[in-house]
Amino acid sequence: MRSSLRAALAIVWISAVLAAAGGCIATPQPNPPNIVVTIDGDEVYSELTNWGGVDILGNPGAIDPPEAVLRVYDVDGSGPSVDVAVEADGSFHAEVDGLYGDEFRLQAILEDDRSEALDLIVDTDGSRPAPRPLSACVTTEPGTWLEVPAGGSAPVELRNDCDEAVTVESVALRFDPTGFSIVRAPAALPARSVDVVEVGFAEGQAMTEDLLLIELSAASVPEVDRRPITLVGVE
Repeated sequence: MRSSLRAALAIVWISAVLAAAGGCIATPQPNPPNIVVTIDGDEVYSELTNWGGVDILGNPGAIDPPEAVLRVYDVDGSGPSVDVAVEADGSFHAEVDGLYGDEFRLQAILEDDRSEALDLIVDTDGSRPAPRPLSACVTTEPGTWLEVPAGGSAPVELRNDCDEAVTVESVALRFDPTGFSIVRAPAALPARSVDVVEVGFAEGQAMTEDLLLIELSAASVPEVDRRPITLVGVE
């Protein structure tokens, strides 16, 4: 009887030890999630220059992670985008050809990941967010950038939640040609409606990025609302 009790206790003790050891065995970890790349607009500003272009700067922490590259477009210009190295503390200094009063688009890119865009009007007295007069009731999906497969197309959804019709004044590409094309675009969005702009991308293109510029207007809003969408061609 006493030996049976000892055996039972021994089995319980061994089971406890094995369970504890099992808790220390490394288990397979899931693949790391995509890195979230961000721009902190509160840390971005501009300065007057004497070289004929525009200086856009970021304080430490403006770009996260700092391994990203900052890409800057002058949306109102015709020149190529400019890629700017980010310092180890997340700060940057971008010298960009352009004019004060132009709209500039900033995106941080790290491999296949990129931030949402920061769109700024850079003026002689500093920078401010680019105006979107219909932002209260007109949205795009995606908001600022779209991947388009080579040999195929992808949609940009336009949603009009306004109580009035919205006119699509223009749908255009910033560069020409780049291999991107506008497959279809609506002329107007009735009140509380949804439609799409369809964008195509040809195969075998050397230039795989462009800006889609959608201009919208409504009777109650005197200014034209422009929505840039970064197009990224994916082979």
